[in-house]
Amino acid sequence: MRSTLYASVLAVALATPVSVGAADPAPGEFAFSGDARMGYFGREREDRNGSRSDESDWRIRVRPGVLWQVTPTLSAKARFAGRYSSDDSNDNHYEFFTSIPQSDGLGFGDSTIDELNLRYKAGNWDVKVGRMQTSFELEGIAKKSLSRNDSPNTDITWTDGIHARYGDTAGWNYHVIVQRSEDDGPTTVRRSPLAFTESASHATYYFGMERKDPKGRFLQIGWDLTYIPSALRTDGSAAGRIDDYLGIAGRMALQWSLAGAMRFVWAGEAGYAPYRQTDRRRAASAGFRRCERAGVPDLDQSRGFRARPRRRVRLWSGGRRLAAVTRLRQQSGTAGTALPVEAVRHAVDRDTGAPATRSRAANRRRAQACRRRCLCPVHAALLTSPGPGVR
Repeated sequence: MRSTLYASVLAVALATPVSVGAADPAPGEFAFSGDARMGYFGREREDRNGSRSDESDWRIRVRPGVLWQVTPTLSAKARFAGRYSSDDSNDNHYEFFTSIPQSDGLGFGDSTIDELNLRYKAGNWDVKVGRMQTSFELEGIAKKSLSRNDSPNTDITWTDGIHARYGDTAGWNYHVIVQRSEDDGPTTVRRSPLAFTESASHATYYFGMERKDPKGRFLQIGWDLTYIPSALRTDGSAAGRIDDYLGIAGRMALQWSLAGAMRFVWAGEAGYAPYRQTDRRRAASAGFRRCERAGVPDLDQSRGFRARPRRRVRLWSGGRRLAAVTRLRQQSGTAGTALPVEAVRHAVDRDTGAPATRSRAANRRRAQACRRRCLCPVHAALLTSPGPGVR
């Protein structure tokens, strides 16, 4: 049953961070710190049959840590991070994760070490090695990022690798990050069709430059580049072509002083990916279950066919209702492997599931073309049996 989601996952966010800690300690001393963030989240849902449901829960994230200042320029830091919810979905579990278990980070009840690094800071240089937090957000109240944004809201993510920053006298900061990933995926949020099964994709390269001026008109200005080799599944399939991924993003924030200490801030961010998933594959991923909706009995998920419609087209001929069907792909017998195919449109009788075209000759020509492209079982059967024709 299809339903409409009227409220997004984040309906109400009352996220208030609370942190405690001391300034950088003297060489040879330790400093303890910690923060907690809590939020209330509500969701409402209404199905097409009129039934309604709603859910709500309190979420909390806690992150206690310790910093050891080894020398005036060298320090080490470790921090524990856990994410919990007031509903019954908690599965309390600690693990030193090497990839995030959920699409947005740790799940409820999960905990790990989200910072474990050595830091060298001297002069204009600041270098971290190990597990750390990296975030390049747009200035303003609702801070977002198209590039890197570890642990937003009550989520928990992190970066494994090296982060080097250099600041010049003009106020510009130059960042270089080399991030390590596993076959299971990275430790930051990355969406499909990006995959990290190739060995070359285990290293993500980031370069950016940014300047912030709290008192100037240009509160923030900067740009960055993200490069992931052999990570983009151009055809949307592991069996298809895999290309390098390149993402470019730029951000800018302007501010104007108002009465008292108030200020007006305008900020914006834009991104561009030169290499993207092919148009044919995007059409395939957007158009399934159409054969199921047309009443074709042979096209069921048990045989490896899946479909999702973009639109339904109804035809009338000879007093019988027909439905326009698009076959987009057939999954092979190997689990997780899909064969990209070309979209083929044909008409199917809703009562019998048999193809219905203008003549038997046209039926057979369409069947041969369909078989070459998508191996549709309806048209495959038509090669041996002409089936009904509609004149």
